[in-house]
Amino acid sequence: MLTECDKAWMAGFLDGEGHLNITRQVRKQRPSPAYRPYVTVTNTKREVLLGFLNEYGGAIYTHYEGRADKTGTKWSDAYTWYCPISSTKRLLLDTLNYFRLKRRQADLILQFLGKRRSFARRGRNGRFGSAPLSAEEIAFRERLRMQIHELNSKGYDARHAPKK
Repeated sequence: MLTECDKAWMAGFLDGEGHLNITRQVRKQRPSPAYRPYVTVTNTKREVLLGFLNEYGGAIYTHYEGRADKTGTKWSDAYTWYCPISSTKRLLLDTLNYFRLKRRQADLILQFLGKRRSFARRGRNGRFGSAPLSAEEIAFRERLRMQIHELNSKGYDARHAPKK
């Protein structure tokens, strides 16, 4: 069970080392794009990611770094924790009140998750897969994805953003 201190620490870590996004995947064989929430945390110390892994599941992947600085000192390897879609809502609700920088991204992902099932979709003729997304649903998901993209853009300053 997470304490409020644990939740605040995780929010701070997500603010500084995390990435909150909605991804879009287009495949030729699919009738419409697939949209998914995407939450990761990256650090050069694997052990700091274990709290996320133990509480929310997912996986930690190693990124082996081959580069070195000007003196020849090798850069540190990095580790990335990927939050599973099934735990994304709980993670964001646990940490939402403590965000300083990524509160708006978290709100947009929660909107996405909250409305995702409200659009009527059925399987295609009893086969695997699902029916295409409606134009309305694609527009909704794309709008949220683009808002997060803007928030995540380099040079974006939330203090000067219009209030929504």
